[in-house]
Amino acid sequence: MAKNRFLNDHIEIIHVTGTPAVVVKVEDQGTIVLFTPMNAWSAEWLKDNVQSEPWQMFGTAIAVDHRPAQGLVEFLQEQGATVTR
Repeated sequence: MAKNRFLNDHIEIIHVTGTPAVVVKVEDQGTIVLFTPMNAWSAEWLKDNVQSEPWQMFGTAIAVDHRPAQGLVEFLQEQGATVTR
């Protein structure tokens, strides 16, 4: 089974191009991956652009099963995100 690209590192920061910048911290927690907005603008952007259920919220983070998490990273990259480690 192919391992998700970002699971090799514990944390990545994703910046979506724009003003103000959208910054999302991605944390691999094993069976789930947390996508945490790093500012209010980022939280609003995620709310408007990423479909999630109320039960997925873990504080301010969206908890995503590790299997589809790579798809969310790819969606963010399609929106102009860059990933820094």
